[in-house]
Amino acid sequence: MTLPPIFVISLARAAHRREMMRARLGSRGFKYEIVDAVDGVSLNLADCGNRLRQDIMRCKYGRDLFPTEIGCYLSHYNLWGRIVADEIPCALVLEDDADLNGDFAPVVADVLALNCRWDVVHLAAHRRELVDVAFRGLAGRDYVFGRYKQRLLGAHVYLISLAGARKLLDICREISEPVDRAWGNWWHTGLAFYCVSPYVVRGVEPESTIANYHSLPKGKLTDRAIAFVWQRKERLACRFFGWTNPLPKVKRKEQYDV
Repeated sequence: MTLPPIFVISLARAAHRREMMRARLGSRGFKYEIVDAVDGVSLNLADCGNRLRQDIMRCKYGRDLFPTEIGCYLSHYNLWGRIVADEIPCALVLEDDADLNGDFAPVVADVLALNCRWDVVHLAAHRRELVDVAFRGLAGRDYVFGRYKQRLLGAHVYLISLAGARKLLDICREISEPVDRAWGNWWHTGLAFYCVSPYVVRGVEPESTIANYHSLPKGKLTDRAIAFVWQRKERLACRFFGWTNPLPKVKRKEQYDV
């Protein structure tokens, strides 16, 4: 079974994670390339120039972006730029805490065989009840292909097309929220963003190299109040988009070729 090129985003200093990913992917015979992540710990934020909009981040989430979040953002952004520069038709992107289950390859193959134009397919949807279904039975199993009913969390594994990478380079040029939130606003951006559920990949590393989100310092009360209102508005906007733009059902390509 032939898969698209696989890129693993990993911090050079995270030697344990790299070795674990090599073991996981190597045991399955997958060909892959490890791409050095931008290390937010040593990142000079002044290099981001006008792209970094902490003022917008505070309005949206009531706090500033951490340097490690910015590093994660730039790691994905830079890889999208490489996909465009090298004109790679489609790629699989993994972060170094991803563990693939046994259905990963056949599910990806079935997604590629669907008669559907997509820019990004997120492969780690956790709650099926929050997915509008366009296709059932990926890989002959109980996997569905569809669209989230609300914003997603995480960017540790996804399929991306060349067209999707081009769009994301424009959509995400401004750094004003974590990368998984920035690209997940499909109801605003027009990005053809889909997902697979239940997940075929899970995060296995207990410690995040970005931040411990349960112990984040709280921002100012006024910033948090503005963020609360903004997030509720976005939740309603996402639901309204889903109601007014229902997903059509899709079929496998071979079903059209008979």
